Order: sequence, then C-alpha cells, then structure tokens
Amino acid sequence: MRQVGIFYSLDLSANKNEEILPHLTQEPDHEYIDQVLESRKYLKSGLSKEGSAKLHHDLLNLIKVEKPFRDCELSLSELASRLNTQPNHLSQVINECEGKNFYDYINTLRIEEFKRLASMPESRKYTLLALAQECGFNSKSSFNRYCKKVTGKSPSELLQVAEVS
Repeated sequence: MRQVGIFYSLDLSANKNEEILPHLTQEPDHEYIDQVLESRKYLKSGLSKEGSAKLHHDLLNLIKVEKPFRDCELSLSELASRLNTQPNHLSQVINECEGKNFYDYINTLRIEEFKRLASMPESRKYTLLALAQECGFNSKSSFNRYCKKVTGKSPSELLQVAEVS
C-alpha cells in the first residue's frame, strides 16, 4: 500500500487522461495479448521444437493404443512418467499442440470415447453414467459439465443424436 505509483486514482472521463493514457479508454486487443503471453510463456523452456513434436507424437500414440484417459485417477505426472518426460514438458506440449490444458484435453478424449461407446448397439443396455464411468469420469456432474462444454449438448441430447444417425 505504501508503494509509490501503484495505488492511485485516474479520472478516465477527463480529457487530460485520455491524451496521456489513450489505451486505458480503448477496448483491449485480447487476441494480441494472448499471442504475446503465449510466446513468452515457454520462452525459457528446455524443450526444443523437435522434442515437442516427438513428445506430441508419442502422446497421440499412447492415447490411441492404451487409452490412459479411461483411468479416472489419471494425473499429469502419471501420464508424463508413462511417456518418460517431465510433467511441465508434457503440459507445454498439450497447451501448444492441442490448445487446451491437461484436464480439458483428457476430458475431451473421454467425451469422444463416450460418443464412440454410446453409438455401439451393445452399449444400449448400460446407463449413461455407467458409460461415462467406463470412459474415465468419476462423477455425474463432471461428465455432464464436460459433455455440454465439448459438444454443446447434454448427454441425453447427445445420445438422441447418436440414435438418429
């Protein structure tokens, strides 16, 4: 509170402030800000572009073959150890290559698996919650939330679309 210049009041309606600080009265360019922050985020990372590409390839292969996202207890550290890498490098690859954080990425994979399972005729005898748990969700609320976030539909709406197709 005693730091000079941090806590002060500006009257943004006054013309003098608009001349001195015009950027405070304009709408910020969020896209530009995101680009600057993203470019600076991994500036000091020890992961090269080649290493990042290899790790991404290995991640996609592991996801396809072993489907580790089906484990409801899966963590970034556990997945990183399965890929013989550091968690921060794996997080960087997921953020840069997939455009999502770890949890959004894993839950998107779980929703895709749910859609695949729900479209199979032999899965009709199971409840939505049983299918969700098979895909790695450990609660109905997180399943419903991510289903809506990823597909824009509730699980039952998603199931109705799958039945029509």
